[in-house]
Amino acid sequence: MAMLFTPIAAASLLAVVGTQPTGVFAQDAEGWYKAHPGMSRIKDVNQDTHQIVDEFGRTRFFHGTNVVMKEPPWHRPLEWVPGVSSFGEQDVQNLHDLGLNIVRLGHSWAGAEPVRGEYNQTFLDIMKKQTKMAEDHGLYVLVDVHQDCLARQFCGNGVPDVTYWKKLASEYGKTTNVVGYNLLNEPWVGDTWADPTLLVPGVADHKVLEGLWNRAAKQIRTVDNDTLIWFEGATLDVLSGFNNVPLGDGSKSVHSFHYYNPPQLGSISTTLSNRHKDNERLRTAGVLTELTFWMGDEKQMQGLADAMSATDANMVSWIGWAYENLYNGTSGQPYPELAKHYSRAYPAAVAGTPKSFSFADSSATFKLQFTSDPNIQAPTEIILPPSTFPNGYSVQVSPDGSVLQYAVDKRTLAFFTSTSIKNATDITITITRIQCPGYRKPLTFVVSTPSDSRTPAGPTYRSATRSAQSQKSNTSRSITKRGGCSHNTVDELIVPSLVEKPLAAQGVETLGFFIDAAVPGLYYMYSTRLSVNWMNFARRHVESTLDPFIWSLRCLGTLHLGMKHQDQDTIASSRSMYSRGLQGLHSLLRRPRFVRSDMTLAIAVMLGIYEMMDPITPQSWLTHSSGIATLIRLRGPNAHRGGFGRTLLISFKSFIVADALIRGEACFLAEPAWQLALTDTLAAESGNGKGSQLCDLVELLFAEITKCPGLYARACAIIKNNETDHSMFETLRQEATQSKQRLQYLKDQLESVVPVSLDSEALRDKPDLIGLIPVSVAQKSRTFAGHGAQSALALLDQVIVITESDHHRLFTDSTMTTLPVWDVLPAPANCVTMDKEETLANRLPAWPDQLALSMGMLAVKDN
Repeated sequence: MAMLFTPIAAASLLAVVGTQPTGVFAQDAEGWYKAHPGMSRIKDVNQDTHQIVDEFGRTRFFHGTNVVMKEPPWHRPLEWVPGVSSFGEQDVQNLHDLGLNIVRLGHSWAGAEPVRGEYNQTFLDIMKKQTKMAEDHGLYVLVDVHQDCLARQFCGNGVPDVTYWKKLASEYGKTTNVVGYNLLNEPWVGDTWADPTLLVPGVADHKVLEGLWNRAAKQIRTVDNDTLIWFEGATLDVLSGFNNVPLGDGSKSVHSFHYYNPPQLGSISTTLSNRHKDNERLRTAGVLTELTFWMGDEKQMQGLADAMSATDANMVSWIGWAYENLYNGTSGQPYPELAKHYSRAYPAAVAGTPKSFSFADSSATFKLQFTSDPNIQAPTEIILPPSTFPNGYSVQVSPDGSVLQYAVDKRTLAFFTSTSIKNATDITITITRIQCPGYRKPLTFVVSTPSDSRTPAGPTYRSATRSAQSQKSNTSRSITKRGGCSHNTVDELIVPSLVEKPLAAQGVETLGFFIDAAVPGLYYMYSTRLSVNWMNFARRHVESTLDPFIWSLRCLGTLHLGMKHQDQDTIASSRSMYSRGLQGLHSLLRRPRFVRSDMTLAIAVMLGIYEMMDPITPQSWLTHSSGIATLIRLRGPNAHRGGFGRTLLISFKSFIVADALIRGEACFLAEPAWQLALTDTLAAESGNGKGSQLCDLVELLFAEITKCPGLYARACAIIKNNETDHSMFETLRQEATQSKQRLQYLKDQLESVVPVSLDSEALRDKPDLIGLIPVSVAQKSRTFAGHGAQSALALLDQVIVITESDHHRLFTDSTMTTLPVWDVLPAPANCVTMDKEETLANRLPAWPDQLALSMGMLAVKDN
């Protein structure tokens, strides 16, 4: 049996039952939900299947996140503020929409009992309010007594007296959506000075923790005999060392465990296999209550994807760490790379014994196999987040007629076992996302008269979107008129987002075309090395609420199209978009919250590159570069050591050097803190497989080249001021000589390590020679890095000659003027001089890319 669901059809029961086989109609799906409103209580653990079951006997699975506050006031604020970690109405709605059904909510002892014996009821009431909000949105809560390393000085919250667990149980004993009490987060193994054997995996579990958990469980059971007790072993465990679960009742206990690598040394599949062995021995269930769920490098993100597949394969519930990591602090939007894993399809409830389930990311295909239990009247429920299935889904069930399908809400599809099935039956459900087929607009025929033909034809520019201000103030949309007839499309007049969102997405792709045309060498030299490249960032923020970002994207893409087709109207349109982006940037810079953000700097960089390609004056790009340098310096070195901050620095660092050379000023990138920021990531990048010998040498060359503008500026100052202090000459000469020696050594290394011709044999013998860099880009980078180094050496030679005793008079003429003409098209700019043989003007068709690859030293030109 196959069915199609769209978001509209899924909202209607009639749309579902209208295609059901006749024998299924006896089941009243809507009636069942009316008779059983609200959430079902979690009852116990099936000790044969090692799975958690609810009050109806269904096997339950959970996907969720951790919400923990590790400092005063010990709870997340209730008010939703983008970029600020909170836990209120908007947050629980967001989690519901993502498809999650559980939250591990930290109940810090430090917040509940600030004074021994005196509980802070206000704190506990806030936690209960957050728990109730979660229930109202269909989320279960695991009450977690959270601590890390015990003491506050070590980011911990202390260890409570056992009576605290009794207090929590008295507060939550009758709460429907509480799945259990997590006794203590990541307990330490005990006094290892007195007993070093506690550090042996598994030993502390039975020597120390088992007794503690029994004491805590007894306190809970004095007021609550029903709620499950979740217990953890030592973090270093391989196989658990517990002899028994708390109070010996595996049907009322759940083994809570974490996976991080390190301290876990093997794969997550190995850990899940070990935990399954523990479950079988202890006759209980296990849930993965923490795993790495934050943005990271390619290896980490692949690890997260592997974890999702492994938990499905082992039918293990999981709770990611942590909710605050989901959001981009700049935009306030979820990271798509994380949201897609949170929004996986999964079975929240299975009316029988699950045999397997899986979800394929690429096709959004979910498959569940289970053996039905005729004694369970409640339905199987599958979570299908709308963000993962935006156009609906198709459903296939085998055997035909075995279930009745019912859409509970936008994310939940229920399957009631047919009343005709009297015995346990193997049932397979496969759900696949419907791909949007797109549509073709029909041709519109317009009556035309001879007078219409006199209407001048030609390209007409109209802004694809409008600013937020004009959207609010204008109540009507402009209509293009031709020949007296008005034409409007449903896209533009009824649902404007149908135009705006595709245009925003198109803007990202045209950015890619611009990159390929203007700075392909710079981009592809680093795109695989950086954790977030420009295209990643642009796609992530394509629906950004910051209009300047959208205008900046569009102006670059439109400029590329205009230049490619020599269309002056399109180029003029791009300048209009550029102006809007510039106005928006000005507004952002007046708001302290945005001044240091990645988004603001990204907008500034894009607009700066635009000004290089389509300058108002030959020197206008210098105004942008100076402002961008100021922003980068204001953000500080630490903001550029990783993430997109490092991408931004890499993107513009060469232009900063060129700017300093042309202005005759020192470059701040030569300062020690910035030198570390430039080079201390090389080892890490090489370690994760993203590095290369070529890129390492180029980066070291650049770090040395950043010193050239300062040395040059000091030399110019000596000439200008007619200095006679020999010590100043000598100090400058020594520094210039040392820098020259270092540059010469690195240049020699580049030429000896990286051959001019990168043939397949050279790359086969040295796979890390260029790493993931395309061969053509590597050859181009090697060439221009060498030219940049040679230019720097020529400049330092001049500085050294100036400082030679009795020779500085040679430079009282204009041979070292700071304002000769830059003859590189299409953006002439100021430059300094060098010897004739180093000129590269005839080899620079795309000057921004060449300036970047030459590490800014293309600013050194011949007169």
